[in-house]
Amino acid sequence: MRLTTGLTFKDADSVSEGLTLISPMMGETVFLVDEDGVQRHTWTTGRSITKWAYLTENGTLLVNEAAPNPICVGLTSSGVISEY
Repeated sequence: MRLTTGLTFKDADSVSEGLTLISPMMGETVFLVDEDGVQRHTWTTGRSITKWAYLTENGTLLVNEAAPNPICVGLTSSGVISEY
């Protein structure tokens, strides 16, 4: 199944300047887009993203990824937090 990502509508009067991080749940790609919907960067992960992605101050990406054999550990039920 192919999912549509990016900007599908822009209200010029209420848009905020800057970048938005999009991490589709159960996807393997994270997108950084600007206020016009232009992809500025993408990351491809090794596994499906389960709950969240976070862009650090130094530009690396932390993601919560699915594990083949999920266990309950710390902040995640997937058991895998990866940095890209």
